[in-house]
Amino acid sequence: VLEHIEGLEEFLCQVKKKLSLDGKIFFAVPDCETYIIYGDLSMFLHEHFSYFTKDTFRSIIRKFLKMKDDVEKSKYGWLSYASVSEKENTENESKLCKNGYNYKAQSVKSLKKLREYFIDNAKQKISIYVPSRAFNALYLIRDSIDFSKIDFIDDNEMLQGTFIPGFDIAIKSRDALYDNIPERVLIMSNSFEEAIKINIDKSALHGVKIDTISEIL
Repeated sequence: VLEHIEGLEEFLCQVKKKLSLDGKIFFAVPDCETYIIYGDLSMFLHEHFSYFTKDTFRSIIRKFLKMKDDVEKSKYGWLSYASVSEKENTENESKLCKNGYNYKAQSVKSLKKLREYFIDNAKQKISIYVPSRAFNALYLIRDSIDFSKIDFIDDNEMLQGTFIPGFDIAIKSRDALYDNIPERVLIMSNSFEEAIKINIDKSALHGVKIDTISEIL
């Protein structure tokens, strides 16, 4: 839950106080490095106070807990995992690391590419898969899009029939793709795009073009 915590130092110190002598703490956080590289605006979620890469995640642990850590990236879903033990970290305290990514400049370029995608395909009906990941970008380029040709699709049954704030488009199930076949499908989830592409019944879509956000950006 670290990405949801406003006061990380206090929270981590309180967790450490609960740890037994031979105990371990396990953490998992979204790993945002690839989003940063792409300048992907879908990274920003309203309930997140912090955004981690593997390196900054490790830095936070060493800075605030000063404990031995083992941090690695997940093989699926873009997460970073950490196992932390009471044993003191003998390495020098790691400063909050900085990387060479210029996220702001890259996000401007990425937004321009996405706008061009919708302008180039303005006459085509497009179904956007995982619309919650599209919300930030769509809101910023909304004047460039004909939303009468847009559908929102999500496999999460709890979201189906609901709306994303600011958009009068009800989220539909995957079956809607097959009932009202679009001309293009745009998968907006970087981390799960391959899994979604595999699970879509391409034979039922009769050659519909399937685009992914990573291809566009």
